Amino acid sequence: MRSFSIFCFATCLWVQAQAQRHSQIWERATTVAAPECSLTCLMTLVPKYCGSLTNAACICTSTELAAALTTCALAACNITEALQLERYSAETCGVENDKSRYYEQIHLYCVLAPLATLFVAARIFTRTKLDIGLGPDDWMMAAALAAYLTDVGTGSMIAAQGFGEHTFWLSTSEVSSALKFFYISELFYLLAITLTKLSLLLFFRRIFPDRNFRIATIVMGIFVVVSNFSLAMALCFQCIPLYGIWTNWMYKVAPVKCINVYACVYVAAGMSIFHDLIILSMPLPTLWSLNLHWKKKAHLVVMFSVGSFVVVCSALRLPTLMKLEGSSDPSYDQAPIAVWTNLEISVGIICACLPATRSLVGYIFPSLKMTLGASATGGTPAYPANSSSGNKFSSRKGPLTSTKSFIELDDRIGGQGALENGRKRAGTNQSGRSWCGDADGASMGSETPIREKFVPGGYGEGHQATVGVGGGLGHGNGSGSRDKAIIMTRTFQQSERRLQASDN
Repeated sequence: MRSFSIFCFATCLWVQAQAQRHSQIWERATTVAAPECSLTCLMTLVPKYCGSLTNAACICTSTELAAALTTCALAACNITEALQLERYSAETCGVENDKSRYYEQIHLYCVLAPLATLFVAARIFTRTKLDIGLGPDDWMMAAALAAYLTDVGTGSMIAAQGFGEHTFWLSTSEVSSALKFFYISELFYLLAITLTKLSLLLFFRRIFPDRNFRIATIVMGIFVVVSNFSLAMALCFQCIPLYGIWTNWMYKVAPVKCINVYACVYVAAGMSIFHDLIILSMPLPTLWSLNLHWKKKAHLVVMFSVGSFVVVCSALRLPTLMKLEGSSDPSYDQAPIAVWTNLEISVGIICACLPATRSLVGYIFPSLKMTLGASATGGTPAYPANSSSGNKFSSRKGPLTSTKSFIELDDRIGGQGALENGRKRAGTNQSGRSWCGDADGASMGSETPIREKFVPGGYGEGHQATVGVGGGLGHGNGSGSRDKAIIMTRTFQQSERRLQASDN
């Protein structure tokens, strides 16, 4: 963690140094001359609107003259010469270089990238510390973070080239270099949001046992992958040959043939919003059907709905994309897109890690942990009776992973209450031992004891018992064979050892 903090601090210092270097270059720059192609426009329009070529106050403040000069220069000059005229006008009139949007990007990168990394690290630490184990959703989230950090790196290089300032302050090479990094950033943006959505769907599969729901997550995952892969291919080959992506801007008539990339970007933004709305709404009916007090249900619904801010970021990003199309100042108008893109990816990653970080807070501060194991009336398991995980003691065929993974919602859904209720339903024999159905789903009267008393996993760790299914550990049926039993153990590793011992 200390090395990560040092790395983030060093990265921010480097970006700030690049910003300072870029600022000093333009502060030392001498005033450029007006391009020759614009001299006719100046000689004709300045006297017309200001009466004299020496009327500096009128030349620098007249909006009518500025509009007329822009139209005339665009008709008489190429793109780079028109930008040179704008810079000549700005330096002659003493207009300062507006770098507010430039620094806004830099500061956002320095805050959100470390924050997203911290949440992913907390997620992995929680899964490891609480013996839940890392699953496909965690590895997918780690890949999403890597894609996001790469996108932040390319965004920082775009800003280091001057994007965020007005285009006329930049050189031709700086604009072209920034567009190269912008092309890479587009692809890693799509990759990051795709991996984040897939991680969330895998997390849902891990904690919700309903078969239909799990099928729905597979269908939605395929839809996300196919749609975003199609968009990525369109963006990847938007120009043939590729160098047109960073050279076409210099020409009034583009020499390289490209697709309408803005149409592709609009579709990508709309699909991202559509994906988010469906994914965020998927678990809400299941959460609301849990047998919990309404306050606890509301707590869960709010926790899962925090991700709706991602939809807000995507929606606010869309108008900035529309403004960029046809913009005469692309480097300045691109900055809000970078801001909202960074917010969309980072907030998505943070929201996907919130359930795990909630468990970490409960581990560090046990007094703040909210128990979701039973309803306010007491004794009712959190899952409805018809849920596929409603009876964890009935069959070996039931998935154990859902029991382990629901810790994000309650350290172990059902907790002590659900397990104790299951033991009570199973009945108690005369010697005081609890009994449970066998591994083949036989009746609840099967005489197979729970060999180990259920004990919480430790201070602050919640209820970490794991159900392991194995041999009856020497409890025969009178014929020398050993019955199969459900054994309550404290850790998953302990269950595995019991299973191996019983098999031997």
